[in-house]
Amino acid sequence: MKYKTIKILFLIQLLSLSSCFNSSNNISIFIYSKTDTFINSLKDEIIKEFKDSYYINNPFYAEEDQLYQNEQIAKELEIDKNKLFLVNLVDRLATSSVVEKANTIKKPVIFFNREPLVQDLKGQKLAYYVGSSAKDEGIMQAELAHEILGPSDNFKSSKHDKNNDGKLGVLCIKGSLWHQDSELRSRYALSTLKDYGYDINIVTTFNADWSKDISYEKFSSMYESIKNDIEIVISGNDDMALGIVQYLKEQEEYDPNIPIIEQYYPIIGVDATSVGRQAVEDGDISGTIINDAIAQAKAIRSLADVLLKKNGKSFDNFEYDLDDGNFVHCKSKPYTKNL
Repeated sequence: MKYKTIKILFLIQLLSLSSCFNSSNNISIFIYSKTDTFINSLKDEIIKEFKDSYYINNPFYAEEDQLYQNEQIAKELEIDKNKLFLVNLVDRLATSSVVEKANTIKKPVIFFNREPLVQDLKGQKLAYYVGSSAKDEGIMQAELAHEILGPSDNFKSSKHDKNNDGKLGVLCIKGSLWHQDSELRSRYALSTLKDYGYDINIVTTFNADWSKDISYEKFSSMYESIKNDIEIVISGNDDMALGIVQYLKEQEEYDPNIPIIEQYYPIIGVDATSVGRQAVEDGDISGTIINDAIAQAKAIRSLADVLLKKNGKSFDNFEYDLDDGNFVHCKSKPYTKNL
């Protein structure tokens, strides 16, 4: 009887503490899609970072529908116990609307991965962004390509100039039309290759919405007409690069005993997801850029502590630089088989 009484009292105390913990530390996280490999790895890292001191509500998935996400956010904003909102927007142009709603009830928002326009966050005291530098990632892709291809002066006489025209034939695959990383990664990858002295021939460019399946489908529909001109693939993420790999492995001439990048051409991605890293090790892609989910999750947690005044954190001891006053950009680095 005494044991049962103690057990009941313990459970009551535990429930009481849990209720108190949840009511003062609730965080809502909004994700644009369930199917994006990198975003889901980032989401998992965020949850790991926050679990010791915060309660994160089950993630809200927008199914790539901004109107639906707006409804999700508006509903959660009305719940008083929710203290902070982590938002991976479907469309970054929706930033100002979310900020306006959050400001009305004086609750902070941290956007991540899909970078708002500077003017939408400039001067805000409760709205910030954490992500990588798409510009740096594009430059690093070009640097990897340069290491593989060698000096531009020697390109015409090299094994990489498959059609012997002296021009580097680039297949460029972009992500979503409305995502800033999609454009910036490809823009700086191509401009940096030109800075290295390569004469660029863009064989074709297409958007594949960060999806392996869409990349596969689009590539398969044009492969016969462009296959002799491709000499390198620059992809906005690993999944889209792997769509290309999958299709090439289905070709009659494919030899499973020889790595894809040796049979065909260099393929360079971004994100260094687990499947992307394995593809590097297997010789399916030449390299990728580490879009560091762990580092970004840590930055988001640190910023949350500042905004919620937890753990003695303030902007006076915040360990990250704030670009344009409201943006934290975590550094990236290349990942190849030799690293």
